Amino acid sequence: MTIIETFAQVPLMLYISLVLLPGALWGYFFFSKPKKTIAAAAANPADQLKEKKINIEREFFQSLLLGACVGLGISLTVSLGWVIDDYKNNRGLFAAELPVATYPPSMGLEFPPAPPALKPAME
Repeated sequence: MTIIETFAQVPLMLYISLVLLPGALWGYFFFSKPKKTIAAAAANPADQLKEKKINIEREFFQSLLLGACVGLGISLTVSLGWVIDDYKNNRGLFAAELPVATYPPSMGLEFPPAPPALKPAME
């Protein structure tokens, strides 16, 4: 089996997840910012609600990237499960394809006689 055939045996979603998941994680942490904390003694809920401004674009990208991280993480887990299942069951990438010459002889075949024993060199 050539290297290209070996890579083709692995699910495509594994490669896609391995490439896109780090970028989605980085983007999620880049777009999400920590929320402000307010001292409880000075907090007036009515004033806080009036002053609060929501950046819709930032929140949208943050939610989108969080969903991408979850989806890519699940697809990575499923793809690795398929590869591990192939390994446990000797299928796909891990199938043992032996040439016919390496099969053990069947019991019905007659074997040739054993070679004669060699004489010791010093007698």
